[in-house]
Amino acid sequence: MDDYGWFEDHGAALDSCLTFVRGRDVDAVMRILGGETIGRIKGISDMYEHAMFDITAVTELDGGVLIAEAYSTLGLKKKTGGALSAGGAAVATVYHSQANDARFIWAVDGEIRSDFDYGNAWYREGSDPDALIDVLTTLGFNLTEDDPDGLDFSYDEDASARAFTLVEHLTGMRLTESVMTGNEFALVRMPANLMGC
Repeated sequence: MDDYGWFEDHGAALDSCLTFVRGRDVDAVMRILGGETIGRIKGISDMYEHAMFDITAVTELDGGVLIAEAYSTLGLKKKTGGALSAGGAAVATVYHSQANDARFIWAVDGEIRSDFDYGNAWYREGSDPDALIDVLTTLGFNLTEDDPDGLDFSYDEDASARAFTLVEHLTGMRLTESVMTGNEFALVRMPANLMGC
């Protein structure tokens, strides 16, 4: 498993929602979601200067598109995953927050297949919640029914790295530090009705 320790250095581990859309380009994502480009930034750290609930940052990656959010959760909405994955595309979302409610969502062909806390993945929802059980086991995800408030609970320091490795496994798209610091992102204002769905 790759080391994603650099991810902590860019502030995104505090509160971010990163959605990876395989098989689409930026124009297609904009058409599907109905967003309006309002500016451009280089690197994701500048996104936090523009952080509002309806602002996302969108960039091309090899094989698809990355939608990055600060302090908003468009990528967690079922409507988003369903729309972006319709027609055979694959979507994986990794959510970090200061409230320690991490999420991983995998959508394929218009439906949410699996949805779980990647820090403790024993409880999973979706149309096929056990579809990823083999790869989760192989990557070392915590699949035990641990109580986060219990004395025996052990926080998985590598949970984020496992989540991004799973993204790469499912979509073929790899998050790198150079993407976070060097890619040009379009700042996109999303429709209010979409953000509230």
